[in-house]
Amino acid sequence: MDKPNDCRFSHVYVIIFLISCLILSGCERRPDWSDKDVDFLITQLQSNRFYAKRRWAAYWLGKKIKKIEARDKAIPALTEALLNDKNREVRVTAAHVLGNMKPPAVSAIPAMMEALQREDTGRVTMTQSLDVGDLHREVVSALGDMGTGAIPALIQVLHSDLKIWPDAGVEICRIDASMHDTVIEAIVGKLNHEDGYIRSRAIYALKRIDELGLKEIDDSFLISVFTKAFNDPHVRVRRGAIYALKKINDESLIPIFIKALSDQDHTIRSNAIDALEEMEPAVAKAAVPALTNTLKDTSAYIRERAAVLLGQMGREAASAVPALGALLADSELAVVKSAADALRKIGDASATPALIQAWENGPRGALPAVARALGEIANPSAVPSLLKTLRESEHPDLRIATALALYQIDPSKQAVATFTLIEASAPDKRILDRIAAALALYQVDASKLDVVMDVLRTGLSTKPKYSSWLMPLLLPRSQDNFIVDGDPRRQAALAIAAIGAPAKEMVPVLVEMYRNHHRQYAVLNRAVEEALANIGAPSVSALIPVLEDENYMTRDKVSNLLKRIGTSEALRAVEAYKQRENN
Repeated sequence: MDKPNDCRFSHVYVIIFLISCLILSGCERRPDWSDKDVDFLITQLQSNRFYAKRRWAAYWLGKKIKKIEARDKAIPALTEALLNDKNREVRVTAAHVLGNMKPPAVSAIPAMMEALQREDTGRVTMTQSLDVGDLHREVVSALGDMGTGAIPALIQVLHSDLKIWPDAGVEICRIDASMHDTVIEAIVGKLNHEDGYIRSRAIYALKRIDELGLKEIDDSFLISVFTKAFNDPHVRVRRGAIYALKKINDESLIPIFIKALSDQDHTIRSNAIDALEEMEPAVAKAAVPALTNTLKDTSAYIRERAAVLLGQMGREAASAVPALGALLADSELAVVKSAADALRKIGDASATPALIQAWENGPRGALPAVARALGEIANPSAVPSLLKTLRESEHPDLRIATALALYQIDPSKQAVATFTLIEASAPDKRILDRIAAALALYQVDASKLDVVMDVLRTGLSTKPKYSSWLMPLLLPRSQDNFIVDGDPRRQAALAIAAIGAPAKEMVPVLVEMYRNHHRQYAVLNRAVEEALANIGAPSVSALIPVLEDENYMTRDKVSNLLKRIGTSEALRAVEAYKQRENN
């Protein structure tokens, strides 16, 4: 029986497609192009009506031309495409190819400068994007590839108002490091430009030149420039200045960061908090009054960040306790939790009334954080409220937090706390709650270590329910965030890390997990590593054989872990491993 006509036609299409693929793959393997081939590509670049084919022709002109004669024929065609092709992608490719030709293509420099000056490829407004792949940057990058012959053109761009003038400064410094000071002078001069956008780009340019590391720029000079820029009325300039000052991280800048905390721009206030977080509490304490005012910020994110920073300062932030106590009534859960945690770290007993009020009337999700604060501050006035919760609440997380807080405040309540926590760690309870209860139980009564280890052993062997179907659907960078509080294995490893050496019986299981690091998520691996490091010396004998693992990444990870543990046995094993690897 004859096949239907549509079947025969489909076979013809498949054959044509395969032949085309063979032809194209054959072209890629050719060592060079003849003059005839170059003429064909130039014709395609100049006259083909499909922009994809014109772009293809430009690409191959640059990739396959090796003979001087062929290159000299191609440069005018590429220059013409750069200036006059209707499609932006073709123009970008032409600029890229000319740059790859390096100094021999210097004859194209006037055309490149003309391309930069044209309205559709020149200066950009503040609302337009600065895409890395756009024509402006591709042209400046090509000029940089052409070497010293392009420096006059790059200097012209540097002194212009084109959006890519900072890139020109970078390219000049890369070509000739001796022009570093000249470029810096030109950039600083831009800080007096009437256009705020140009001034903001000057901050960006100065930062980029400094990051090149070709020549050290004195910090005092940078501080004076960026400090002056921070007084600029234009928000983009102030953003760039505070970001640059944050990178310098000098304690003399604290007054600037304090001023930035009251700036109208959210990003500037956030960068100021970032900068203060990097400083020692004893140095940053001058910012405590300003940070206390920041607790009233209109942005919940800024309020939360300010509370976290005050908590990191500990006793240095004691004057902020009343404001943090008031923050416990905030409408945002994350802010309330941060305020409670900050009060816990500051440890001032005057915060107890506000914490009790939050415990009795605050949002449900913040109560465990409030309980931790009450427990560590250990003011006996909190005991009645905690006992009431223990009698009335059925929520496992609240009962666990309450039991631990009660014991911390009044050790005579050990029996009540122990009973509650053993009940919360029973096999019929949710595994994550059991792990939390087990850690609290160890803190209340270390003699119950057997019960604690049984729960943690179960936790290490319990995979999260979502792992089999949901995790593959998430991006790799989202997976770690997703499992932070939902993976029993991680929570058990963190509990073991908190217990330390007494949990040494868990070492074989942890080492096996660590050996299989490539099959697990990064946050789980970090928790396992932390557990083994905190167990310390008892982990060493089990880790040393892993230095013979066939996977070099596993060997390196174990070597670093042994070095971190730092016992004499561990360091000897690391030294022997290095000698084997070097040989």
